[in-house]
Amino acid sequence: MSNAQQVVDNLMEMEGAIAAVIVDLGSGMVLAQKSIAGFDADAAAGGTTRMVQAQLDTLKLLGKMETIDDMLITLTHEYHLIRPLFRTGDDDAMFGYLVVSTKGINLAMARALLKKELADFSL
Repeated sequence: MSNAQQVVDNLMEMEGAIAAVIVDLGSGMVLAQKSIAGFDADAAAGGTTRMVQAQLDTLKLLGKMETIDDMLITLTHEYHLIRPLFRTGDDDAMFGYLVVSTKGINLAMARALLKKELADFSL
């Protein structure tokens, strides 16, 4: 099992990685992070937390009894991948957040790596 810092370290080994962050979904607090210079992981975590919470609220309003596998935001030069983690309940929810460059990156491989690293994750 990997801890939070091992997960972000492993994710940042991917070519084109810009940032890797583990975030507490309830508070938006960064639990572990690693990024290239100039990326504000705390700001990104706060904004992304609100987005994930809004999507979960929307699913409840729609009566969907499903969980989010992952979310993807595509920018001109970056992909932002978000993968929620729910342990024993909503009080123990987190998410992995990976930002990669669109240049030369295989999006499917980035998604698979995020999924794999988070599957072995434990606090």
